[in-house]
Amino acid sequence: MCMLASIFVITLVVIYFALSIYGVWRLFKETLLCNTADALLVNAIKRKKVFLKLFIYAIVILVSASMAHAWLLFVNQFSTNVVSLVAFGTSNNSDLVDNFGIAGTLLVAVAIVYLYQHIKATHHIQVLFALRRQLNLNFD
Repeated sequence: MCMLASIFVITLVVIYFALSIYGVWRLFKETLLCNTADALLVNAIKRKKVFLKLFIYAIVILVSASMAHAWLLFVNQFSTNVVSLVAFGTSNNSDLVDNFGIAGTLLVAVAIVYLYQHIKATHHIQVLFALRRQLNLNFD
């Protein structure tokens, strides 16, 4: 039971990272192709939405993995093999890597980066809004 849950969590994290890398790469390409202020505004709004969505997904996956870890501890099915330590970590230390495992620690780091990118995109929208008359932007 523990091995199956561990493999499921690791697979979920790998799929999340693959999809987020694809989404960020697509946004990066669209940012490079922007040549007008309106295109920059649309891209900034899209970046804000995508990074918030990726942040929320990371938190949801982290909470799901923590709930699975708690359930396995509750039913005494948790075993300390390498796969479960990567997916869930242990519960007998206060270190972040030990508590969340390697996958959970990566999710926390990526969630912080995506939250920062979301805040940065919000700032870009505010700057474009402040310069809307000079750039002839339509905020509809």
